[in-house]
Amino acid sequence: MIRFALKLTLPLSILLIIFTALSVTFGRMKPQKSALVGFGYCSGVPCWMDIDLNTNDMLTADRILTLGGYQGNLGSRFYRSLDNRCDVVLMVDVYGDEVISGLQLVNCRGLFIGDLIGVFGVPNRTWVNGFCDWVLEYSRQMYIYVDGQITPGVGAVQLLPGRSVVQIDFTRQPGNTTGSGRWHGFTSFWRYAQLEPDAYSGANCG
Repeated sequence: MIRFALKLTLPLSILLIIFTALSVTFGRMKPQKSALVGFGYCSGVPCWMDIDLNTNDMLTADRILTLGGYQGNLGSRFYRSLDNRCDVVLMVDVYGDEVISGLQLVNCRGLFIGDLIGVFGVPNRTWVNGFCDWVLEYSRQMYIYVDGQITPGVGAVQLLPGRSVVQIDFTRQPGNTTGSGRWHGFTSFWRYAQLEPDAYSGANCG
């Protein structure tokens, strides 16, 4: 029996290596989801279409968006996607150095929590805001708002990979993380609250 098992070890190992190599190759050949085109890192933090909130002014951001398939203008600061990506809202300078203070992605289409975790990994923190929405936080400078509110006294919104993303905020300055809870995976509000009592920041959602 032992000899038989040893004889099978080498062929099975070779098959496993071949299967792994084919899986990796197929994954690299598969086109990137259109809703994800534009996400990346600038100055070490998450950003959108290489718009660096530490250096880019409104004119630079306007040029990047216009050349990148958006329709809009500096007057409205709103840019509509001409494909299947999120629309963009630019936040005006509030620091006196002409650099934009933030950027919002709104009206996101076909973008899910699992997609962004595949790009950025799991969030540093997660919490529930005053409107009973789940918020996933990255580096205190990117905040992902999840579709579906937690209904007071009724039930929980499951944090599932396929749940839609409705808005993403990129901020120039790190935000306040008071009351944030550690990431514990895809769990419901009730179970999450048991693990991290402060995760809901005092929101009246349960």
